[in-house]
Amino acid sequence: MAASIATSRATDLSFIAPSSEPASGDSSNDQINAAAIVEHLRKHGSQYFPSLKPRFSISIERIRGSTNPVFRFVLSDGKKSFGVFAKRPAVYPENNEALSEYQNYTDFNLSRSEPCGFQCPQVLTLMSGSEVLLTEEAEGSSLLKLIRGPSAVRHPRSMDCLTAVELSAKWLAAFHQLAASTEEPGEVTDHIPLLNGARELDDWLAGILGRELAQSLNHWRHSVIGIWRNSAGPIGRWHGDFGAGNVVVGVDKVTVLDAAFRSPGPQLADLAEFLTYPLVLSCAGIKSPAGYRKIAATFLEGYFGKAELAYVERSLLQDFSLCSLWRSLERHRRAVRTLPKPIRPFAFCYLKIAYGGAFRSVLAGTSLPTTSKDSEIACVRRQQRQTHQGLANLHVTPSAH
Repeated sequence: MAASIATSRATDLSFIAPSSEPASGDSSNDQINAAAIVEHLRKHGSQYFPSLKPRFSISIERIRGSTNPVFRFVLSDGKKSFGVFAKRPAVYPENNEALSEYQNYTDFNLSRSEPCGFQCPQVLTLMSGSEVLLTEEAEGSSLLKLIRGPSAVRHPRSMDCLTAVELSAKWLAAFHQLAASTEEPGEVTDHIPLLNGARELDDWLAGILGRELAQSLNHWRHSVIGIWRNSAGPIGRWHGDFGAGNVVVGVDKVTVLDAAFRSPGPQLADLAEFLTYPLVLSCAGIKSPAGYRKIAATFLEGYFGKAELAYVERSLLQDFSLCSLWRSLERHRRAVRTLPKPIRPFAFCYLKIAYGGAFRSVLAGTSLPTTSKDSEIACVRRQQRQTHQGLANLHVTPSAH
């Protein structure tokens, strides 16, 4: 239940994050000082929301299901209410995620000279010294719920699923066109740890997917490492976790969250990340294959336009889709192991059905719409993006399965 306090009594409130916070981040990320945030909102709430009356109350609730500490503050004067999200992203040696999100959100929203159907959250402030990012709440429902189907509980005024998918793709295309930072991108394998040979996943992978499919994936895994060290497709501004769960769907616009990378990265990985989740649902029987193909086609057309995918683009998307599936499967495997023992066999059976079908679909090349043999399409698109970004042309080697 949310706690409600008057702005004049905002003292001694501190919320501790769960023990599942990233161990590799800064240990100071383990808490959010809610009292400091309440005091800040008490002083600046009327500036952030001019129609809010000076005397207002603030209610607080913890948002579940987030990797980093996130709280929702609701400012209400009895007639009008405004939501504020307070998030303390992880701080890593190579990336201060709070600062990255602040800069990405600001850059993107400032780049939109005219109103359109997609945006980043409206930034209120990045609280100095605490690395807590305050953003205005975007009203709507997660795109994840829309993709799951009518039975999912979602915001009653959200737009339809395919329109939201198309706008999400347009957001991603616009975000990718923003100039990236001047930092060196490094090797693409740095962004995809499951491509590295440090961890052997053979045994559990074979136990879930079967020995034959596991061997096929391991053959792909070892061969693709060399390919990605030499070519990664378009490199530039990228999201890094562009899944449907990070898209809030409202009445007339979508809002994309958690854009926490500033260093240039492989942009096609964002497309693959988005496409793999509904593919798993389709292979598990939760959505029909025809429904998935419609989602995939709508998303790719929203990003690329009506031209067919070129061979290079399709091949790179296949490779990144396998990377994304592999990472998602390991994450779900860890989650299943935390379930009560009687439930685990049924959960592993679900993983075997859903991910086995998804991996086979990607390996067979049936998870993407038709492709054009004209590789020049990809080259032209890549050059256009790089010209806009001010990046040097990149040599792309088509992958082979």
